[in-house]
Amino acid sequence: MAVIRALPLATLLVPGLLACQTIDMPANEILPAPSPDFFAYSGAGLQGFEPVRTEEGVQHVIYESPMRGFVTAYLIEPASDSPLPAAIYLHPSGSGSTTQIDEARQLAGQGYVVMLVDSPKVRPDAWRISEDHAIPNHNRDIYRQQVIDVRRGIDLLAQQPYVDATDLSIIGKNLGGGFAGILSGVEDRVGTFVIQAAIPELGKFWPNMAHPTADAVREQVGQERLEEYALETAVTDALNYVDLRADKRVLYQWGEHDDWLTPEQAHEMVTRTTGEVTSIWYEEGHDLMSPDVVRDYVRWLTQDD
Repeated sequence: MAVIRALPLATLLVPGLLACQTIDMPANEILPAPSPDFFAYSGAGLQGFEPVRTEEGVQHVIYESPMRGFVTAYLIEPASDSPLPAAIYLHPSGSGSTTQIDEARQLAGQGYVVMLVDSPKVRPDAWRISEDHAIPNHNRDIYRQQVIDVRRGIDLLAQQPYVDATDLSIIGKNLGGGFAGILSGVEDRVGTFVIQAAIPELGKFWPNMAHPTADAVREQVGQERLEEYALETAVTDALNYVDLRADKRVLYQWGEHDDWLTPEQAHEMVTRTTGEVTSIWYEEGHDLMSPDVVRDYVRWLTQDD
């Protein structure tokens, strides 16, 4: 594969390219959940895939966000004479898409075009937005942006001549699994979802869960603020979206030793989900690092191909 020339990021920060293309929402209003329109957007006039470089067969690209800045993403395109199914990877919190490159290569080896999308939290400094539980609706709007940015990425991916736009999948782990759950309700161009160790109601985790990370945030921000936080972020809780569409297939993967969510929460997520649903449990924690996890979802995705 030819090496694509690197583009200086500064040349892409052009005034006028960063205009918001989403529906305005009240900054401090508690929105009803679910609210599919919260994730509406327009891609009109936005810059598409811009190649940055290629390393070991992985194309590094950027594309303009409908909300702010640019999205960093990665593409793997197997050689083929005909359009191929495509899968979008959504990474866990605290890591970027590069942590999923190895498993993405495995799926690409089975004849899938693969796109991995970085969240706003891990993009280059000019486009990065860090979480802050103390600021009302700040995290809610980061999560909204990630879902919208993925939807814009689907626009662009589906336009590629090497992609079969009728056969799209999303694979999300941990926080990325929560985004996959939202997208399973609002993005009808995608028919297949792999949702790994997603916290069904992430907002409630912070004021309610007995976990060292939640304990630290409660100590820093306060219980009262986090109870408000749970209300304002309910509009981005995956549980509120998994029953909005019946025309989908979903594979859930859970860890029996996951201390970020309870078996009861996982069961509620599975039972609420509409469509064709499969659920698998592993002798794993929240990170689901076993090769069996990748083997099972690759097999599940490709069983009908």
